[in-house]
Amino acid sequence: MIRIFTILLILLFSVNILADSSFKAAKKKKEIELKLKAEKRKKDEAQKKALEKLEQMKKQKLDLYYLTDQDLESIEKKENEINKKNSQQIKILERMIKNPSLSNNQKADRMFRLAEAKWESSKYAYLRKRKEYENIIDKCSEDKSIKCPEEPIADYSASIKLYKEILKKIPQYERIDEVIYYLGHGLQRAGKPSQAVSYFKKIVLKYKNSSYLHIR
Repeated sequence: MIRIFTILLILLFSVNILADSSFKAAKKKKEIELKLKAEKRKKDEAQKKALEKLEQMKKQKLDLYYLTDQDLESIEKKENEINKKNSQQIKILERMIKNPSLSNNQKADRMFRLAEAKWESSKYAYLRKRKEYENIIDKCSEDKSIKCPEEPIADYSASIKLYKEILKKIPQYERIDEVIYYLGHGLQRAGKPSQAVSYFKKIVLKYKNSSYLHIR
């Protein structure tokens, strides 16, 4: 009888230890999630302020041709800083989505953020190419001996691929209407309007309460 009682006590003690360990693990996981969200908010706020400052600088001059070299240098520096931070975020998110312990919703959330970051990176690369293109076009239009280059096209294929992957593998993601909207938007920008329309229709038919129905 004493032996049975002792075994029961040991079992009870073991269960308590396991429960305590599970509680600590869950608490630690929650702390990491909160920390990541706080870091994301901080980065988003910093990026937003930098973009606002950049736009303000541009609005102060109605015509970019009247900007001084110092103004242009300052704008380019801000753009480079934003792109550098965005590139760092891409590397972090690419590592994070490989974590096997993530739930489907957590993985989809990180993939969505990665798609957004890659979109910004693609846009930055396109704007740089566009700037170079416009500089050369001005020269080749004046000097016929200079060959005019082809007009650059924005490449959002990396983001589109991620949006499609979320839609295919994690269709129950809580922000799936956003994913569908940005997938359609990306295809539209990529010069594939017929494909884009099919995704926009999907929002209308399946997500009638989505706030993305009111975006123009």
